[in-house]
Amino acid sequence: MSRSNPNSTSPVKKDETGYRVRLRFRATKALGIADSQIPITIDRRNLEIRSDPRDQPLNKAKWFVISAGGFRDELEALQFGERLRSIFQIASLCSHWGIDVGNDTATSWIDEEYARELGLIEPHQRIAGNIHGLMTFPDDDRTRVPHSEITLSVQSNVEHLLSAIESLATQADLEKYAAQRGVTLLNHAIMQSEPLTRIVLAFSAVENLGQAETWSSEQTQMLKQAADAVQALTTGSPEERREVSDAIIRGTHRIGLRQGVIRVLRELGFADRIREWDNLYRLRSGVIHGTAKLDDGQLNELTGKSVKFAMEVIIRRLQHMGLNIPEVAKTHFSF
Repeated sequence: MSRSNPNSTSPVKKDETGYRVRLRFRATKALGIADSQIPITIDRRNLEIRSDPRDQPLNKAKWFVISAGGFRDELEALQFGERLRSIFQIASLCSHWGIDVGNDTATSWIDEEYARELGLIEPHQRIAGNIHGLMTFPDDDRTRVPHSEITLSVQSNVEHLLSAIESLATQADLEKYAAQRGVTLLNHAIMQSEPLTRIVLAFSAVENLGQAETWSSEQTQMLKQAADAVQALTTGSPEERREVSDAIIRGTHRIGLRQGVIRVLRELGFADRIREWDNLYRLRSGVIHGTAKLDDGQLNELTGKSVKFAMEVIIRRLQHMGLNIPEVAKTHFSF
């Protein structure tokens, strides 16, 4: 690795149909230079260490980005990215800098459709999460990254906020609605930048509603009859039959998570969205347990859908409890 001539050109010609790789990392210390970028050369590629967000002086930066394009395919881009990451990890140790190259997850993201509605990106452009670590994407100048490739300053609509406040200020006993755990969980979810954290909080908000569900008196009676039927069997010893009977009662003391959620959805008039919940939950479980490999766009889509679904359920629940939902909510959610 060597410093490059800022006036030189890269020997690798950019392929509009190829791929780019981007490494974003944070450091314990800023770099002692007032410039916002430093030219370097790695494997005959002219690159730059630059601050994130762009144009911030490196002596004030906490986050840094290096990117390279002109790769034939995603694999070639990723292989160079891994080499780049290794170089910087070792160089950091040798120079006593100290960097964190992350685990290739997003620290900030905005829903692509929402970004278009706000006019933050053009119709032909795409949004990618601001990954802490390595990411690859098509080398076609259509990818925009929040707080990096472009500056996305997303602000709440003050008129919407004031309208909601005015509507709620006329209502009594708001504390019982705000005390609903789902309200707190979803506020936390909205504030998070890491997709997995937002997904977990969103699903927890809905599952929390289902935990209040209990067996009906008829179901409780059926469970007791099943436990008594086991005791009446001749199979096994009396002790073994008693253990199985106890297990029936103990194992079914509370209804399952999915059962509780399904009940809540039906009670709220969302029976037609049970399949949607199951599909989202399947993807959520696959991502968390590592059995589903979603790319950045798919993960961000799952995050957006999960949070929106949970918010619609919680707001509908508040409505069923007696809260007069502000009209402005209809501009954001399906009611």
